[in-house]
Parts: sequence; structure tokens; C-alpha cells
Amino acid sequence: MSKKTIGIIGRYGTVGEQLVELLKNQYHIIATYYSEKRKETDVYVDINCPSTMSSFVKKCDVVVNCAGPSYIVSARLSEWMNKHSMPYIDLFGGDILEKAINQLPIDVPHIINAGSQPGLSGLMVLWMAQKFEAKNSEIKIYQGGNESGGTNALLDILLSTKEGYGKSNYYIKNGKAIVDEINEEHYFKDNQHALAQLYFTKELERILKNIPFTTIKSYMLFKDKMSKQLLMNGYGIINQHNLSKQQKLTRIRNLMTKYQTIGQQWFVLRMEANDNKYKYVLTIKDKNSHKLTALIAALCVEKIVNEKLRTGCYWACDILNPNKVIERLKLENIDIEEYVEEIAGRMEEGEI
Repeated sequence: MSKKTIGIIGRYGTVGEQLVELLKNQYHIIATYYSEKRKETDVYVDINCPSTMSSFVKKCDVVVNCAGPSYIVSARLSEWMNKHSMPYIDLFGGDILEKAINQLPIDVPHIINAGSQPGLSGLMVLWMAQKFEAKNSEIKIYQGGNESGGTNALLDILLSTKEGYGKSNYYIKNGKAIVDEINEEHYFKDNQHALAQLYFTKELERILKNIPFTTIKSYMLFKDKMSKQLLMNGYGIINQHNLSKQQKLTRIRNLMTKYQTIGQQWFVLRMEANDNKYKYVLTIKDKNSHKLTALIAALCVEKIVNEKLRTGCYWACDILNPNKVIERLKLENIDIEEYVEEIAGRMEEGEI
């Protein structure tokens, strides 16, 4: 049986490099390039030139987009993939990309939001939900850390916030949105601490009906106030209507230079859930989120190649099995800790 060919847009970025490592033994890999050809098999692609995209797509069985900002390029890419009936995977895009895809007459599966957030984050909430039957339970989700990233990654965070993918300062309790302006917590990791900001996403809204938790609090982690200030200042730039697109990009690049990541990089996804009887904790750690993102994308590739997905637009959290994701993370030697403990002081039935 011949190997399938996976085309990767953004193959030489941090996530693209990790994705190739995960796929190269099972599939043929074809990468795109724009400014510099690094391998003989690389194919030139200009996302603003459909003819270059056409020659690339004809060589592939599945295309994965690791380039960004996805809020700018992904809708256009998905439209071109659809014209060639090409199964397509995108690391992000949010609900905006889903709406764009659903307006197309698609005849192949598209999988979006296939990264660490969204993607792994929602899948792990679903994994944790399997531990609970009672409705009277709560979960806290912490995600983030001290990572360095490129301009496109920052732009995706800023644009997704602007487009309403995530909302700060509120959580869900008994099906209702609760506003909490004074919500800053401190998350401790290995004797270091991070600031925790309430941040509720469209992914969590999407899976609400499939989870038993009555209280859901999700936090974005910042290493320090300076890291948090970077996003706040960047968001201010994005919302300046008197600036051109290029002026905004220049100012954001300058902003990133000013707020360079200092110290050892780390990333954590931690979930704490309880039902007043037991507390379940899941912690996933790595030096950054790049490999975690690539793992979810790789699992989506396997899903499309090995299973006949119906035509449609899916989020990774819709189609991947949370238990198999945990197994794959362990297989890849990702640092995972999970444990359960009885909540001290609870009264047993009949106890006086």
C-alpha cells in the first residue's frame, strides 16, 4: 500500500517542524515555501496566487496549514482546498473559519482548531468529564506559561479576541454567564507563579452540552504582569482604526521586541475537577505548546487518512477520542500527571 502524501503549509515554522517529525515515517511530506527553497521537493506557494496553490494541491492527499495568522489566511486557504476537493486541516481559525467553510459547497472533510488551544484543551475537558456522573461538579482549567512566539502567533491571539473567540472576566455557573471583574488568581508551578486571568472560549461553549460540570472556570496563564501587558497593548494596537494593516504589524513587531520572553520557557495545561467527594487533577507540561499542537494536528491527519469522515467542518474536539489522545501523549513522553484524592472533611452517609 503506497504512502499518502501530506502537504504542509508553514512546514518550517516551530509547529510545522514538530509535525513533520511526527508524520515522516508514515507519510510522504511535501512542504511549501515562499522566500527560500530548502529542499528539492519543496513547492513554491503564494497564498495570493491561486495558480501556485493549484500545483501544490495536486501533489497531496491531505493539506495541513501551520501558517498564520489563521484569522487572515485560513478562510482563503480553505476555499482553495475546497475547489480541489482536498481534505484540509487547520490549527486554528475559531468559529469565524467554521462559518466561512460552511458557506462553501464542500465535498470533503475539513478539520479546524486542531492545536493545543483550541484542540487539546477541549479534548482534555471531555476526558475529565468522563470521571463524573453527578451534575453537581465543578472544573477549573489553567493554560499558558512562559513561551516565546512569532508575530503571527500573537496576531492570532489578538484577532481571535477581537472577533469574540474568547472573552475575559467571566465563567459559567448553572448554565449562566457570571461576570467577575476581580478574578486574578495565582497559579503555582515548581515554586514559580503565574497570573491567572479568567478567559472563556468558544471551544468551551461548544462542548458545554457534553460535560456535567455546573461551574466552569477557565484561566489564561501569564508568567508575569509584563506578559499580560503585552497582550493588552497589542490589543490596543489592533483596535486603532487610524492605522493601516502594515503599521499595525510594525508596531506589534516592535512591541514583541520590547517584551521579549525572559527565563526558561514552560507551558502547562492543568485541570482540577471535583464533585464535593473526590478531586481529580490532570496536568500536562512541556517546555512549550508546539509539540502538543503538532500532536493534535497529527492525530487529525491519521483520522482523515484512516477513517472515512463524512463531508463537513469539524473541530478537533468533535472527532478525536480523548482517551486515545492521552495514550498518544504518553507514548510521545509528554510529562503527564493525573491523580484523584478524596476531599478531606466530607461527611459520609450516616456519619454524625
